[in-house]
Amino acid sequence: MMTAQMNISVKIVTVIGLVLGAVFGMAGTFVAARNLQAASWAIDGVGLIVATALLALQFFRKGNDIVAAGFLVFTCASSVMLIGTATNLEGSVPSFGAGTALWCAALLLTSVPRDLLSGFA
Repeated sequence: MMTAQMNISVKIVTVIGLVLGAVFGMAGTFVAARNLQAASWAIDGVGLIVATALLALQFFRKGNDIVAAGFLVFTCASSVMLIGTATNLEGSVPSFGAGTALWCAALLLTSVPRDLLSGFA
């Protein structure tokens, strides 16, 4: 009984993190004031970090290590991007570039079909 409740709680926290990431990421793009933009993107980053860390654990428990690694890389990418919220837009370009590169790697890892990996087992 406790495990089922915990699984539901983890799923709810994951969904909340993804929703916060989506809503505040877009809000930060449309806000003109830099302090509101930074705050929106900080909430976006933290929400995505929490959600993707939980997704990594879920996929790891299911035995899908490559997808789990992809979500861990996404967690790292969001962490790197979060650094850019502490500076001005021009100063955040290096962390944005590094985060984008990590996002690309994460997307590749989370998109690998399970059938493709069965040949390596």
